Amino acid sequence: MSVGGFLGMGKHYVAIPVDHFEIRDGNLFLAGATKDALKSVPEFEYNKLEKATKPRKVKAE
Repeated sequence: MSVGGFLGMGKHYVAIPVDHFEIRDGNLFLAGATKDALKSVPEFEYNKLEKATKPRKVKAE
């Protein structure tokens, strides 16, 4: 989810666990979320994720 910024400048992305969202009338709703609360969440950095290891080949017996 992107938070902050104005006209696309200064925004950052934050990770919110899926189980925190509710669906109401076909819309996603994040209970108790305020602009200030979302701005205070640390920025999610994609490059800090652990990379998946390459699968290794297994010889058939």
